[in-house]
Amino acid sequence: MTKNTAVRYITGSEVGLSGADQIRIALETILRNDGTAQMNQITEALEDALHELDPNNILSDQGKASLRFFVNKVAVNSGYIYKYDPKKPGWRITPKGREYVTLSPDPQRQTKMLTPIGQDFQLALSDVYTLLDADKKLSHNNPASTATFIRAGIILTVTAWETFIEDTIKAHFQDRIAHAVKPEDISSAFNTAAAAWISRFGEKHPNPPDLAKWSGEGWKTLITEYFNKEISSFNTPKSGNIITFFKRYVDDDIKAAWKWTGMTPDDACKKLDELVSTRGELVHRGRTNTNPIPNINREQLIMMITLVEQLAWTTEVEFNSKLPLETITPQTA
Repeated sequence: MTKNTAVRYITGSEVGLSGADQIRIALETILRNDGTAQMNQITEALEDALHELDPNNILSDQGKASLRFFVNKVAVNSGYIYKYDPKKPGWRITPKGREYVTLSPDPQRQTKMLTPIGQDFQLALSDVYTLLDADKKLSHNNPASTATFIRAGIILTVTAWETFIEDTIKAHFQDRIAHAVKPEDISSAFNTAAAAWISRFGEKHPNPPDLAKWSGEGWKTLITEYFNKEISSFNTPKSGNIITFFKRYVDDDIKAAWKWTGMTPDDACKKLDELVSTRGELVHRGRTNTNPIPNINREQLIMMITLVEQLAWTTEVEFNSKLPLETITPQTA
């Protein structure tokens, strides 16, 4: 067997099959099996999709773990598949899942995430899949191109994640402040903004006209102005920053949602921070003789892409899907 025809152990993401695409493959498989399918049948269906692209493609262990995550975490929480029941072995499709597949046939399997925020993230991440495809086509003739594609892939992956998180926090904050009746309803955001406002006066005291700005619904305006200032400076989407912003403006613990089979919240945060740090090295130090690029290969980039996609899906399921549709508008101010 020549080098170009060797067996390749890959994930679905490596060939452009996003988590949403893999969920659709799972739903289609369950439907073909009279509404119930075992995980091995769903895995075989995904491998069939990989084989259609290249007969030498084999689903890797990482690919299988990712598929299980999309089925038993994302699809279940999205209401497409029933929660696993030991008394009824197999994964069973819900009426919502059946309706989704039958009423929105899509031979290209371009299944969308749950909200416009997630769909924008998915669109941004598709650029990274395009890079992977280009790298696969060019790397045999120009091995040096791989390093370029990896650098660009890391930067685009983190950029997509950063925008997704910013849009998520904005949407939740706007929904909360719109429905707040009194400052106590958003106490964490109020306390932060008020403390910053008071500190501006130093040893002086605010005068009555200053205090009047907080009367009526003025407090909402001042909190919103402070939020907009803070979110505009959000440019390092590491776990600590995200957790702090989420607790302050959403009053919830986003870290608790970042878990799936084989991944704890602590491990997810650690891997995310490593990815963002790598992006920082590439962007701020560049590539020079004294500052070489991090030693990352194609497979590691794919794992990074898979990580942020899984983080985004858990955030979509646990938080964004519960917001009113009119609130979920990406890139809102």
